[in-house]
Amino acid sequence: MKLDLDKFAKLLDYSLLHPATTEKEIFKFCEKIKKYKYGTAYVLPVNLPLIKERLSDTLTRLGVGISFPFGTSTSATKCFECEEAIKSGAEDLDVVINIGAIKSSNYNKVLNELKELTKVVHPHILKIILEVSYLTKKEIIEGTKICCDAGVDFVKTATGFGSRETTINDVEIILNNLTGNTKVKVAGGINNIDTILKLYSKGVEKFGVSKGEQLVEEFIEKYNSEYNIERE
Repeated sequence: MKLDLDKFAKLLDYSLLHPATTEKEIFKFCEKIKKYKYGTAYVLPVNLPLIKERLSDTLTRLGVGISFPFGTSTSATKCFECEEAIKSGAEDLDVVINIGAIKSSNYNKVLNELKELTKVVHPHILKIILEVSYLTKKEIIEGTKICCDAGVDFVKTATGFGSRETTINDVEIILNNLTGNTKVKVAGGINNIDTILKLYSKGVEKFGVSKGEQLVEEFIEKYNSEYNIERE
């Protein structure tokens, strides 16, 4: 299949999630979003009204990080955050999982929380962040299975604020344990064009990036806005 510029840009969830982000930086971010047709523009909930106003004339979806970046809010708080974000215009919600509960093997607690979040968020898109840098292989597998059982839309690898970058091995573990309609979003240090294309060929559907403009321009320069790719 051919991956053209528009399709490539739609793979990218372009994010600006640093807690010290200024309004001026948000406005500049919106101008970058308008330049190409990115899949989703991500900010923290407090900044959502700023991008909603400025991106209303684009096809780019609006996304937020919830209980970000630690996932330590209660289930009720996470649900309330999601409800408030949706009211403010969020279409994609990336929620950090209860990392401690996974590491405690309290899988029912995690599953119940994700089922609650699914009810609150759907029909909007729910992406659950595992934060793989803190998890063992077994815990990544269990987290992936729980996400699929709860019916979330995407398993996401990381926040970008973890203890290490996401690896291809992390992604392959998740891909090998998917069931149902759940897909994979990779984030957390995957900012290399060829790594993105390699992971897309393996079945990854979305990439959370902080260097969206740089990646699109690299795609244009290196591949002349078109790349032939076979997906597994």
